[in-house]
This record gives sequence, C-alpha cells and structure tokens, in this order.
Amino acid sequence: MKSSVSIPLDLSRAICMPGKKLLGILLKVKNKPGVLASIANTIAKLGINIIHAIVHTDLKDPSVSYILLYLDLEGVSDEKGLLRELSENKAIYDVKTARTIIDGFISDIFHFPLTIGDTRVVIMALPVLEGLITITQKYESLKAPLWYQGYEAGVETAKFYRKYYNAKKPDEILSVLKARYLALGWSRLKILYMDEAEGKFVLRLYNNRECEIIRN
Repeated sequence: MKSSVSIPLDLSRAICMPGKKLLGILLKVKNKPGVLASIANTIAKLGINIIHAIVHTDLKDPSVSYILLYLDLEGVSDEKGLLRELSENKAIYDVKTARTIIDGFISDIFHFPLTIGDTRVVIMALPVLEGLITITQKYESLKAPLWYQGYEAGVETAKFYRKYYNAKKPDEILSVLKARYLALGWSRLKILYMDEAEGKFVLRLYNNRECEIIRN
C-alpha cells in the first residue's frame, strides 16, 4: 500500500535540550523477542522517559543487536540503580554510557563509521552542500567537471545497486533509485519514461537538494 504521509527523519543522533539532565546508553543485547520490551519496562518502572531510540542488528552476527537510547533523567535520582538493573538483565551483554558534552547537548559517540551494507557513507548537512554547489554556479569553468562527476556517480551507483540490492535490469535499478533517493533525503523521484531498447529514460525530481540550493 502506498503511503501519502511524509515524516521528516532526524539522522543527527543528537539531542539539544538545555537545562535537561540527559544520559545516553548503548546496549549490546541478545536478538530475541521480548528483549526491547524488558528494557523499556525497566526504564519506565524508574520513571525515566526515553526521548530518542535507535535499534539495529549486527550485520556480521544477527544474533546480536544494539540499542541506543537517550534518556531524560529530570527528577530521577537513582541513575546507578538503572544501570545496575540493566547490567543484571541476562539478555544484555554490555552497557555503555555517554554524558552531555555541553549543557543539554548529547550526541552519539558510539557509531562510527556509518555504512550502507559494508560501504562507508557520510552525512552532509545542507550548509555543507551549499558551499560545494554554490561555487560551481559562480564559475562557469566548474560546471563541466560537475557534469562528469554526476555521470560517474551514476555509473558507480548502478554497480552498487546490482551488488547489494539485487537490481539487475534498468527498470529494477531505477525502482531502487527512486526508493533510496527518498530514504536518503536526496529528492522525490518520478519515472516519466523508460525504454531500455531505445536507451532513453526520463526522470523528474521534486524537492531536489541541488535545485533548492541553486534556487535560493
């Protein structure tokens, strides 16, 4: 079923709540039913609110999962009790903690590098992209290299999709591209025309990050 709802997703893995007493915990756990619920129950029992959560499975060992939680400890005095109870949970292999870096600001210090499959990726916020793209609009000589960079990026992306997403045919590659463009925040993509024999493909991009930068 297609969804008409688009919900912004914050990938920063950081929380800024000045004046709050925040705690980050990374749990290495057994990947089995009920583990997440038992952890949430332990936290709720102590009157602690979970304000951010990420759960992912270890790709090299699917029997293990990692849970990153940011907790609001306002009004909570028994932080040691929380960590003790979590450590006593037999489904939890390890507990690591992270404190606020400055007042009310906490960030993920555990996950590095970021990956898609086993390929390393980086996240560039719009201000960084603005700096990279705006300069090409100021100098005409930089526009040609940008085109060639885009072409090579497309070739390498198609290879990546064949290897990791089992997309063999052009229509499969474009279908994956459409989904990944949306998931990675690049653009909304619509396939207008596709003829493999003719070698012609027409795509329309909406809310494209490059176009929005140039427009502004």
